[in-house]
Amino acid sequence: MSIGHDPKPRGLNILVYSGDGAGPDSISHAINTLQAFLGHNYAVRKADAQLLKTEPWESSTALIVFPGGRDKPYVRDLGDDGVARLREWVINGGRYIGFCAGGYFGSSRCEFEPNTALEVIGDRKLRFYPGTCLGAAYPGYNYTSHDGARA
Repeated sequence: MSIGHDPKPRGLNILVYSGDGAGPDSISHAINTLQAFLGHNYAVRKADAQLLKTEPWESSTALIVFPGGRDKPYVRDLGDDGVARLREWVINGGRYIGFCAGGYFGSSRCEFEPNTALEVIGDRKLRFYPGTCLGAAYPGYNYTSHDGARA
């Protein structure tokens, strides 16, 4: 066996989470970017919580992307069983990318905008990052606009 050879076959799908909580712009940007860079080798598809909880996606999937939005609906809709299934897949070699809310969702704890109307504080079960994700990065964040966003 050569160095760097992965004997485990990888799937041909990249799944972009598109369930409740995922921001429409974030879904669109993730899909467009992934198709532009990886579309020649992978099928980029949307996936919701129902698919991740009930369909046999693991063997056909190379990567799952959780885009920006709100992570509380991710937690709610996937539930303990869906989160455990996703975590097990990653532990066994699957790949996960979390942007913004997807990063909070993949951490051990989320502390977003404490003591404000946007406050989200709580433990998370994926625990890919062992620490606490703190946010927002910049003041003035607003879910319904690009206020507070920086390039």
